Amino acid sequence: MKRGITLILVLWMVFCITACGKQTESSTGNEQEPVSMVEEENSQTNISDGEIADRMSNFSVGSCELSLPCTVGEFMNHFELEYAYPVPEVYDAMCCSYLIDEESAGVIMVYTEDEEVHDTDYVYSILLDGISFIKEDSFAFEVSGITEDMTREQIEEIWGEPSRSSDMTMIYSDGEADDSNEIVFFVDETSGKITGIIFSVRLDRIKELKSSEES
Repeated sequence: MKRGITLILVLWMVFCITACGKQTESSTGNEQEPVSMVEEENSQTNISDGEIADRMSNFSVGSCELSLPCTVGEFMNHFELEYAYPVPEVYDAMCCSYLIDEESAGVIMVYTEDEEVHDTDYVYSILLDGISFIKEDSFAFEVSGITEDMTREQIEEIWGEPSRSSDMTMIYSDGEADDSNEIVFFVDETSGKITGIIFSVRLDRIKELKSSEES
């Protein structure tokens, strides 16, 4: 479970750091009370083995059809990579920010063994920023009936209760926290509206793909 929580926090914090570097307006006077991102409830839903992987095999961001896992080269057919960061907390990984129409859109996690990003390396996690702290317009996405303009209640109506949740997150997974495919929705604590989403494939799946290519 610690690895799953670490990945969520790393993705979100790296994106916020990248986005805040581009912010031109001061946020002074807009302080809010902190809310929990990782305190999880024990609610569970009946998600069959592989169901989340199936949902991630066909989803869209804007007008682009995507599938996870994919290679960096395949991802760059649709989006432009901006910065790459090593991630000490997550071994064999690089975190890269990416752009949609020259706007910072989120970050991806890339499995790599030499702290360099290659076209043939695999993307195993994508964070898409939905609303963010610096713009009002959200990037469109669709995954198994869920779109960027929905709320927590609407998500639960379509997908059922999440596997785990907190004030700001809804996590749908098809296995244990450290060994599962996951789709994580970030939601506004007050309105329940989606503010971001993470698609994440089991790292073991990426290692299997790499091993099969090398054999």
